[in-house]
Amino acid sequence: MVHLSQVRWVLVLWLVWTPSVLVAQLPAPKEVPSSSPKETAPHEPPPATAPPAVLTMPTIPTPTLPPSAAVPAPPSSPPSTTCLLRADFLYWWTQNLPTPPLVTTSRHPVDLGIIGKPTTKVLAGGPDGIEFPALLGVRAEITRDVTELCGIHAGGFYLANGGRYVTFTRQTLAIPYVDPVTMEPTSVVLSTPYGPTGYASIQTFGQLWNAEAHGTLRLYDDTVHHLEFLLGGRVLGLMEDLRLWTYTQSSQETFFQGQSQPAGTAYSALNQFEARNRFYGGQAGLRHRHCSGRCTLDTTISVAVGMTHQEMNINGNTNLNIPPQHTTLGNVFAQTSNLGRYTRDVFAVVPQGRVALGYEILELVRVSVGFDVLYWSGVVRPASQINPLVYPSLIPGQGNNVIRAGDQPLLRYDSTDYWVLGLSLGAEIAF
Repeated sequence: MVHLSQVRWVLVLWLVWTPSVLVAQLPAPKEVPSSSPKETAPHEPPPATAPPAVLTMPTIPTPTLPPSAAVPAPPSSPPSTTCLLRADFLYWWTQNLPTPPLVTTSRHPVDLGIIGKPTTKVLAGGPDGIEFPALLGVRAEITRDVTELCGIHAGGFYLANGGRYVTFTRQTLAIPYVDPVTMEPTSVVLSTPYGPTGYASIQTFGQLWNAEAHGTLRLYDDTVHHLEFLLGGRVLGLMEDLRLWTYTQSSQETFFQGQSQPAGTAYSALNQFEARNRFYGGQAGLRHRHCSGRCTLDTTISVAVGMTHQEMNINGNTNLNIPPQHTTLGNVFAQTSNLGRYTRDVFAVVPQGRVALGYEILELVRVSVGFDVLYWSGVVRPASQINPLVYPSLIPGQGNNVIRAGDQPLLRYDSTDYWVLGLSLGAEIAF
């Protein structure tokens, strides 16, 4: 049997053990700081006050783009230049001018090379004119920037055709002209199958040159377009020479300086017409360059206005080639009635245009091919000064060569237009 006292001790032990176990299983309480100041002992110093907290903005990371989405860098501008040198090789040609017939032949000797006869054919001159060979030459230019907007430009060119010499030999050969008394065509016979023998030659030569200087003003400039205004002056020169040489050996009696010459006498003669023109004037224009990668397209237009100084020189002589030799002035077209030097000044306009396609082969080095055209109003040319009206009495070997007032030929002094166009092949260097 369980005694009451045993039960009492069991209950006491259970009541003591159970709370201690429950308290051990609970989490420890968090310490809450007291808002009241902590009491310090009299011998302890007060705690140091902490510095106030500094507020800082949070750092925002910079977003980075993937390599494929990176923004490309702007294209670099071309290197700046202050001077541009340019040189071109030129191949230009000009128009022929109609002239009176200068040398003729006939299939039947009876026609004697007279214009209008059934079998007469023109060998030189006439509607087709006298051909002046193409002009070859060079051009040089320099452009320098003085300020960001202004600069200077100077240049020039020189062309010549080297001359052309053509000789005509036929069984029937003649120099045709018109008798001003009867106004009928006739001729000086150089060669026939049963009469005199001879030949004729025509020589032509020409030069064209230019010098100009401008101030430049930059109107527009970016990576694609470059536009400049040009203002300055130019000097332009043209010289053309036309010569007709003849040689004949007579088969019958002739007259030279009023004296009779026997058959077999040989004559050589020269008819020379030389024309010189020089233009002086002011000039204005525009120059544009369009850039596309390594390629460029250059366009230049200009107009010059001024005066042309015209000069005409006519020379002629006839030589008697048997001892003792003699020379007299004049022949057929260059006669004692029009020999000499003549000058005058006329108003003129000279527009010019140029287009060139260039390619940059190296940095600051460019090659180009272009086309030029130049027009010149009011020039005198030798082919247009030949007068077909000739008095037979003035021709050595046919008359007494004595000049009379009003005798033909007289100077025509006709002004005409002149144009030249052609190709250019050049190179330029900038620095």
